[in-house]
Amino acid sequence: MRRVLPETWQSALPGYFEEYERLLPTCPTVIPELGAALALLRERRIPTGLVTGKSHVTAAMSLRHFGLDDAFDAVEPGSPEGVVKAPAIRRLLERWRLRPEDTVYVGDGASDMRAAHEAGVIAAGAAWAYGARVAELQEAQADLIFTDAAEFLAWLDGKTRRLTPG
Repeated sequence: MRRVLPETWQSALPGYFEEYERLLPTCPTVIPELGAALALLRERRIPTGLVTGKSHVTAAMSLRHFGLDDAFDAVEPGSPEGVVKAPAIRRLLERWRLRPEDTVYVGDGASDMRAAHEAGVIAAGAAWAYGARVAELQEAQADLIFTDAAEFLAWLDGKTRRLTPG
């Protein structure tokens, strides 16, 4: 918004947030496999973080709307200064003392795959997501690409089955 309205972006925010919230019901619902994946990770005491380009406000609105308020252990929002996903992923790695090679970042766009690679984590493409394009995920060198959310859930279950928290 700063780029489009450099002088008045702050005064435009309340209207933007109001419109964002008004349009949320038109968004596709959260697929059951996503809820199941988050529940699986919580049950296995594996920390989950949401790294998003959304602001604090719009991320909170979206999480509340989709019933995911408490689904993530941490939420790292975007910045008005630009893309900050890779540094946000690294902050979570440090906070939870995780090795990058043991961490998966799931995203539906090429920029998500680039951020994952920049942070040194496994880049998993969610090609089942609305608007996701397999070719773009491939071009961005996704380490894994899932065209079906159930396939991702089965993979996640298998990869985390024997992990112990801690």
